[in-house]
Amino acid sequence: MNSKTVARLMLSLPFLTLIESIGYFKFYDWDPNKKDLLMNINVFWNFIAIFWFIPYTILAIYLLIWSRKKTFEQIKNTYIIAPFMMMYLSSGLYFLISIVELLLNKNASYSGSPILLLATTVSIPASLLFGYAFVGVSLVFYKVLQKLKILQD
Repeated sequence: MNSKTVARLMLSLPFLTLIESIGYFKFYDWDPNKKDLLMNINVFWNFIAIFWFIPYTILAIYLLIWSRKKTFEQIKNTYIIAPFMMMYLSSGLYFLISIVELLLNKNASYSGSPILLLATTVSIPASLLFGYAFVGVSLVFYKVLQKLKILQD
């Protein structure tokens, strides 16, 4: 396996953690009254996936297409700034949706715009925090594969 393939595969890491998190509730007895750290982490991850799934999917597809004919160093440098790309993409997307929702539902008794504006605000630090956590895990995984001589460039 080469470095470029590993780098492109690492884009699937957030999706794999979401699959694990959903699987946790499918295969284990979930009791909302039980205090369990792993359960709380999975509940949190599933809840915030509502906000990151679509923007991250857009970003991941873009990065996959963009990285086709790039070197590993170019891919790595772009992945390092990807959390900022995610921050701009998600906050811009939620802000745009909230503006459209306000324009379309002027006379509605309920507006989802406050929730979308909250999502816009929360997506900024969340994109950076979780983005750099996944970038860090990906870089550590890459270094481990290098040490084990699994990568063949």
